[in-house]
Amino acid sequence: MGVLSKLVLISMLIGQVAMAELKWPQETPAAAWEAKKTMFLVSSSQPVGMNNAITVRLEQKGDGEAITVQIPVDKFDSDEPDRDKDVAQILGGGSLRFTSQAFNQAAWQDLEKGTTKKISGTLTIGKESFPVEFDIKVTNESGKTVLVGSTESTLSAFKIEPPSVAGGLVASVDDYIKLHVRLFLDELKPN
Repeated sequence: MGVLSKLVLISMLIGQVAMAELKWPQETPAAAWEAKKTMFLVSSSQPVGMNNAITVRLEQKGDGEAITVQIPVDKFDSDEPDRDKDVAQILGGGSLRFTSQAFNQAAWQDLEKGTTKKISGTLTIGKESFPVEFDIKVTNESGKTVLVGSTESTLSAFKIEPPSVAGGLVASVDDYIKLHVRLFLDELKPN
């Protein structure tokens, strides 16, 4: 039996799906990515990269204010340093930037009350900007108003070619990405 055949058999015996768990840091705004990866054509996993070095602020936009999130790409942690370096390189270094739609005072109050279910905006990766829409949920955690959002898309929608090793025989990343964000609305107060 060849080496590749043995590796495939071992992968099948170990298990079909390994899923990383999304664990938010306490009391810190954070962002995360979640991808789907296949090893040796049979074993699937969903790695997660967490980043708690993000900056969140409000910026004037038209007649309201927008939530702006800066995410330094070299601060993602997926528990695999080599993968984290690859992610930073694929994303072009620097920071990702999300700028939401503008919120006037009434829209901000709806957001804080949890009646807003989606936030649209622009995600900038390198020099390219892409429209995105996050499904959101606003909750109260230990007296703080917390917004948790996520959006699913494809890497190709962001003009990113899914990486692979050995033409996908050893490892390949699916054309899928889920982005997560967790913010504390109490720390953002509109003017």
